[in-house]
Amino acid sequence: GTIEYRGDVRTQYSFSFEGESYTVYVDVPYAEYRHYSSDDAAYASDRTGRTAESGCRFITIDGAVGVLAQRLTSEYLDADPSASVTDQRFADYILSFVQSCMVSGSDTFYNSTSTYWAFPSETLYTGAGDSGDLSVLAASLLRACGYDAGIAVIHNHAFVTLTVDGFAEPEAPYGYHVLVVRTGNVSTALTDVSGGRVPLGCVGEGYGYYNGRFTYYGQDASADSGVALP
Repeated sequence: GTIEYRGDVRTQYSFSFEGESYTVYVDVPYAEYRHYSSDDAAYASDRTGRTAESGCRFITIDGAVGVLAQRLTSEYLDADPSASVTDQRFADYILSFVQSCMVSGSDTFYNSTSTYWAFPSETLYTGAGDSGDLSVLAASLLRACGYDAGIAVIHNHAFVTLTVDGFAEPEAPYGYHVLVVRTGNVSTALTDVSGGRVPLGCVGEGYGYYNGRFTYYGQDASADSGVALP
């Protein structure tokens, strides 16, 4: 047999961003993890929902994720006290933490179901999640830092979204391209946080947006595809 011990979790993460090294601690009390992982009837239908609207219900800035956002900000300013914590570079730094430090896997492996949206405290407690869980975590951290972030789903794959002004397109790594959805004067950048380190606004080449519709390898994506903000 096996014995599983569950208690308060403290994890140290170290990651690099633009040549600078950063270290932060993540603390998640077991009581907080149990609170968010409980089978709350109010969230039951969204736990297994396939839309961005379902995922947005799990974005929160309370508890461990709020403390982590403060620690990430302090670490960033320790490296450069004059740095801005409201610009595109800082948002990219926040995303780099999630992309570099969290383990990406499938809900089938971690939760024995094809779809399970996790609260940030659940993901921080386990240190792992699928594209939906990591996107919710990234959106929560960004919102805790004052950004207008949300969730996108394209053909059952989740992305974090960020509403940006004056977006500077990065150089996309091989296999990726920049995806920005523009509606009127609003630009929303999508970013994949589950496949390793990529700059803000980069998604896999198979995911696109054309003529007001999301696409998957050039064809209309599934009907569940879309963007949502909390």
